[in-house]
Amino acid sequence: MAAAHADAAQALSLETTNVADASSVPDSVKTDDLLSAAEAAAKNNNFPLVESLLKRVLEKEPKHKSARRQLGYALFAQR
Repeated sequence: MAAAHADAAQALSLETTNVADASSVPDSVKTDDLLSAAEAAAKNNNFPLVESLLKRVLEKEPKHKSARRQLGYALFAQR
């Protein structure tokens, strides 16, 4: 029980990096994975990252309708 109380007093810190683009994502990443990452970024309101990820999708698949539509939403959200 004493260990549980000691744990409760500990502070937790989390370091994050604010990634504004997808330049660190390797070229070998699949389109579906880029789309999933863009969706997660959108849920976090990180629209510059969404834009960058979706542009990467469109480089790989220029006619990807969903990516084009989502890119439009991301661009609009940044206005």
